[in-house]
Amino acid sequence: SSASTQSLTVPRPDVELPAPPQGFWNRAVEQKWADFSLVLPGARLIAEASRGITVEAAGREALKFSSDELTAIVEIPATGRVVIGDRPGQLRLWDLSAGMPVSLIGQHASAVTSLAYHESKGLVSADDSGSVMRWDLQSGQVLATWSTSSGPEQSIRFSTDGDLIAILTGRWDQSSDVQELHFVESATLKSRSTLFVASSTAVVFQSPDANWVAVNWSGDIHSLETNAVIASVPKQRVSALMLSQQKDQRRLNLPESVP
Repeated sequence: SSASTQSLTVPRPDVELPAPPQGFWNRAVEQKWADFSLVLPGARLIAEASRGITVEAAGREALKFSSDELTAIVEIPATGRVVIGDRPGQLRLWDLSAGMPVSLIGQHASAVTSLAYHESKGLVSADDSGSVMRWDLQSGQVLATWSTSSGPEQSIRFSTDGDLIAILTGRWDQSSDVQELHFVESATLKSRSTLFVASSTAVVFQSPDANWVAVNWSGDIHSLETNAVIASVPKQRVSALMLSQQKDQRRLNLPESVP
């Protein structure tokens, strides 16, 4: 006859293991991808990969946003307020000194990707479906619209005089040979011209001397006219530019005159 062998389970008392030791060796890596001051005195925006986006202001508790709750931000300097766009497509006016939203300006059909504001031309927003809208801040009325079928809008910027808007089509996680750059009239959003720029372009804006520059994801700043590299900045500053238009030249330390 054959013998059968059975494995026996020996009961053991529950053992509570100690918590793992904490220290720099097992701490999550903090990747700060944006850090810049806002127009409200003492206000600052800090964006970290593991902690989301924090807006700090003197004398009150910091505001915290996830990457879905804040996809773009632009300041309204005369009021000390900001407009925040989110992934559901909402645009809200926030009072940073009070730490709360003031009003819902309007709604996009998809995620807000970029915001731009000019003191005489108002607020313009872009979204992930390829639409751009110009808004009346007080009433939330849509004053003009523009759209393209060639992809999402990556960034929008006013010219220094406010007459034109540069609309860069594309998205950082989509590869293509070139990206479309559209110039439209700021009041009507009617198309003026279209250019093609390198696929690595992150944002295009106009320097104070009226020359347009293109910033790529590596931090190289090119003259749009000559394609010559005129400066270079850390990648972190490029990410900050994508999130907010304010102080483009000062944040990148551009020269006053672009060759």
